[in-house]
Amino acid sequence: STVMVYTVLSYVASLLCLLKPPSAYGVWVGEGGREMQSWKRGDDLLTKHPNPTKYIIVTTPRSGSTWLSEMMNSHPQVENYFEIINKHRMVHIARQKVNSEMIQRFMSNTSDTTARYDTHSKWEEMLDVCFEKPANPRVKAVGFKWHLFQMPKHLDQVMNYLNKNDVKVIVLHRENYLRQAISAYFKNVVRTKYNFRDTEKAPKMIAQDISVEFFEKYLKLYKAEAKVLENVAATAKYSHFVVYEEIVKHPLKHLKAIEMFFGVDEHVDEVLSDTNGFQKLHQGPIESMVTNWQQKKEILLKGEFKDSILKWDTTDDSTTSTGITRL
Repeated sequence: STVMVYTVLSYVASLLCLLKPPSAYGVWVGEGGREMQSWKRGDDLLTKHPNPTKYIIVTTPRSGSTWLSEMMNSHPQVENYFEIINKHRMVHIARQKVNSEMIQRFMSNTSDTTARYDTHSKWEEMLDVCFEKPANPRVKAVGFKWHLFQMPKHLDQVMNYLNKNDVKVIVLHRENYLRQAISAYFKNVVRTKYNFRDTEKAPKMIAQDISVEFFEKYLKLYKAEAKVLENVAATAKYSHFVVYEEIVKHPLKHLKAIEMFFGVDEHVDEVLSDTNGFQKLHQGPIESMVTNWQQKKEILLKGEFKDSILKWDTTDDSTTSTGITRL
């Protein structure tokens, strides 16, 4: 009957799909399981870039690096692997690559995919895998973000590797240490989990009793890390220093600058359109996030950061020049 013939043909078609080489189609899945880029292998072979720009985003936690990485992945010629600190993530990244001898060797030597990398002995191998040519022929720049605390203690060795391999370094710094500390508290102590693309499920922020000691500890930490970031920018062969608050205010200007730094085509409108719905979780007056804030502020005003506290307290870095709320 017609139904039986149709069923047989459908079955044969499904078998042919199964026989299709797995390398015929590729996709990169970013944080949160979102498909970032997809392509058919073999497409645009004439525009394939054999030696894409290598880059890293050097930063500290709660500085907007996830937002910046999402914007990088929204660019059709840029690939960003976010954080690469464990073997499971590295195996996932390796599977996105052209099946080179180096990738084959890495995959065969990587058995425990759950163990964290020992950054003191594995970081060069980790970077080699990430910077290996991506399978997507359209990609002209490939990289990831790297927090300072994830780096080896001997930073000079890292800088030597980056300079020797012509890696371009974006140094991302957040100037408002006070709001950065609050964000760190909600992330590390309250452990707020939130996919900032799914704004309807954003949890309601409840003011927390963040101690003065917590603030003092983190403000001093961020001050010390800022000096390291300045050193990285000064030491890197190719560096681009960018401030989180400035990207929030003028995203168009800074995205164009990053595109020029990478040597990729201009797709600013596309990137901003794709990331337009991102929401900043910790925003609004500080007293709405910290209980008894006025009393705690008075104590902080007597300490090392007295000249900055008032400025940080009155500055809300969540609104762009276009009025769009950003992460």
